[in-house]
Amino acid sequence: MTFQFSTNNHPLNITDAIFQLKQFLVTIGWAITSSSDGTTYDASGDTILNSGSGTNGLGNPHAWFILKQSTSNRSICFQRYVFDYLWRIKYSVVGFNSGSPSATQVPTAVNNDEAVIFGQGTDAVPIFRALGNNTAVMQLGGDNVSLGFYWITYTMKNNLIYIGNTFIFDPVMFGSPADQDGYVLYVDSSLNACKSVNISNPSSSTSPQCYYRRGLSKQAFTKIPGCYYSDADSTILIPNKLPVNSIDGNDDVFPIFYAGSNYFFNQSVKLHYGYKGVSSLMKWCSKSRNNLDLISLVSSGDRIVFGNINLPWDGSTPVLV
Repeated sequence: MTFQFSTNNHPLNITDAIFQLKQFLVTIGWAITSSSDGTTYDASGDTILNSGSGTNGLGNPHAWFILKQSTSNRSICFQRYVFDYLWRIKYSVVGFNSGSPSATQVPTAVNNDEAVIFGQGTDAVPIFRALGNNTAVMQLGGDNVSLGFYWITYTMKNNLIYIGNTFIFDPVMFGSPADQDGYVLYVDSSLNACKSVNISNPSSSTSPQCYYRRGLSKQAFTKIPGCYYSDADSTILIPNKLPVNSIDGNDDVFPIFYAGSNYFFNQSVKLHYGYKGVSSLMKWCSKSRNNLDLISLVSSGDRIVFGNINLPWDGSTPVLV
């Protein structure tokens, strides 16, 4: 595994931030299988060459592209609406090679085997959702083996860092060997992005999502909480309620277990809860830290804090603006 980074970027707007995410993912092993600049449809490649408007631009109404992993058919579809901040995002394990794709309509997954992870509606009548406006700075990280990644944008206001958007495509560890889709997808454009109030709450519209029982009977794409840690009195200890380690004075970090309790899920689909695995990208902070604080585990500054979590980092100094 080689983790790669693209740090301290300054996107022009949300469309440019997504364009730069696209370009970064291609460098770590994803490919563009089809796309459209809103006028010209390319059924087998990438016609999106810039983030602006006009020919080959992503900044056009209904422009879209499909990213596919090099090692599988697993794919993510992004489509922009008339306004820069309105998007619809889909995910498929089998890939988007069906439907009626056109210059303004995205393809459908084979046998409709897909999940809309941001927005709603159908490909013919899509409903778009607003991404956050805090995009002054963008940080990107990705693994060129598992092809997991994170994309985070933020802005500094009144000396505080406000996260605008989070997309973490998280390969899970220590899940069932029979799991046919060992990934969790966390897309969050809310003010509580990267905080336990969203990550640990299956009732939140921005909580992590995944497939349960992928490829088996009663398969479902549903919410999957990242569990916090509490003591016998149900007092939350992790994240953010512990001091530094009393022996070495360093911050401890803790695994995030993806598991859903039957208490939170509809009884009629009770097979769709339980254990999924452990996040390979996110870890809980044990002590309350500020956004952009660095934590050192193996090497100096090899983790960066956003909200209540920390992610892999290259040790460089993150910019504020």
